[in-house]
Amino acid sequence: MMRILTGVAVGLALAVSANAQSVIKIGAPTIRDNNEVWMNTWKAEIEKGSGGRYRVDTYPASQLGSMPRAAEGVQLGTIEAYIIIAEFMGGMDKRFGVISAPGLFDDLMHGFRTYQDPEFKKAYWTLGEAKGVMLIGMYCPADTSYVLRTPITKGIADLRGKKIRAFPSPIEKETFAVFGASLAPMDLSEVIPALQAGVIDGSKSGMVVFAPFKYQGAAKNAIRSSETLICPPIIASKVWFDKLPGDMQKIVLDASKTADQKAMEFSIGFNERAYTDWKAGGGELYLLSKAERAEMMKMLEGVGPAALKGDAESLGMYELIKRVAARTRGKTG
Repeated sequence: MMRILTGVAVGLALAVSANAQSVIKIGAPTIRDNNEVWMNTWKAEIEKGSGGRYRVDTYPASQLGSMPRAAEGVQLGTIEAYIIIAEFMGGMDKRFGVISAPGLFDDLMHGFRTYQDPEFKKAYWTLGEAKGVMLIGMYCPADTSYVLRTPITKGIADLRGKKIRAFPSPIEKETFAVFGASLAPMDLSEVIPALQAGVIDGSKSGMVVFAPFKYQGAAKNAIRSSETLICPPIIASKVWFDKLPGDMQKIVLDASKTADQKAMEFSIGFNERAYTDWKAGGGELYLLSKAERAEMMKMLEGVGPAALKGDAESLGMYELIKRVAARTRGKTG
């Protein structure tokens, strides 16, 4: 009898082991947007490709912590993947922060073509690998906007003297110096409380963030500046990835390519709808005239070189982006 029971127990254990799923966690700072499209596509592709061996759990709205903490989790392997703003990885490599330089791109697809270009990928996507972080995807969901607690009547001039949340990088700092504003680096999860408390006067991001998070209740005045794009990398733990079986590594990378394409396709319409949703939700929107935009871009044309002088590595990455952007300008796909 004991032998029979032992055999049953072993059989049950083997059955449980055979049916066990490995869980992959992926997070993002936002919700109800392009990033969720990316995560859900990745989830579906991996679960289908792995034949049920792997399950992907998605965590939008900073559920895995702030972006700096999530990046640390990816480094350590406690978080498998995360969609992040590149500037929050400046502690790993300062070159990550050069992608927000103004004036590089004509539109969202131009940015996407540039950041998916093999020459750029070879130089930029590998920057974090020595620190345990690899890029598995990158797309461009939004152009830049600003929201302020006070009315916008003069366009970009209304930013002068304001303390505004943005991303932590030398290029952002130089951009704000040109605008006469003060930079307040801050994780997305902290922004609305800071606006409500009057700790900051405004925030820089994409309308794809402001509209879904209903910023109108804290700062209802927006200006569509579009001086640059927001193009988040999707980072994965190299510690985790290197331990995957070879077939799963291919499934993960193939799923990432599919997710990039799906999220980018979704972004084109979603970005424009976000501006409509902003106004429908009670927000005000200031659109720059052609002359105002030309004046702003003239003000910003020297930001990249000025911010990166004395930093040869970052300047080299900036020049690479400019070169690739010039080559991909006007192309399709």
